[in-house]
Amino acid sequence: MPSLNPNHHLQEYALLGTWDDLNFSATGINPTGAAGAATRDQDTGMLVFSGTADNVLVGQAQMPHRWREGSEVRPHVHLRFPTAAVANTRWKFEYDMANVNGEFANDYGVYTVLGTVTIANPNNAKKSVVASLGAIPMTGLTVSAQIPWKLTRLANSDAADNHASDVVLTDIDFHYQSDAPGSRQEYVK
Repeated sequence: MPSLNPNHHLQEYALLGTWDDLNFSATGINPTGAAGAATRDQDTGMLVFSGTADNVLVGQAQMPHRWREGSEVRPHVHLRFPTAAVANTRWKFEYDMANVNGEFANDYGVYTVLGTVTIANPNNAKKSVVASLGAIPMTGLTVSAQIPWKLTRLANSDAADNHASDVVLTDIDFHYQSDAPGSRQEYVK
């Protein structure tokens, strides 16, 4: 028998939670001004990370009101390797964080290193590659928390990056859990 409670689905939603994305499409990010910035492909508009230099991309995320407060956030990249090869790339992901009207964890321009990961060229120039950058612990943070972030391809400074060709970033996004369709107040759940 169906539930007679009109809020049944919202209650189930809150108990189970769901996953969603904070999405930063590579065509919508403008790296101009960043030291060692990635370049933009003139044909596709995607961001290109060099195979011979360390390239940097920085951004800022704000946690939505549907986010399950305090639960981890999982950044990952979507890449395309225009040159097929048996080789590896190395990527470093860094972040900072603060609640609304709170204090950031670090001084301005200083980030916490989440990790450095190896992402292999799939030896297939048509393959869409997705790779996790780790999980950001968000204990104590609330809706609208800020996450400044920094992604670096370590093509010049890490010998384990032995792929001498460019790599295209198509997207960077953060998976997060939600437990409500939003908040009842502007800055408080």
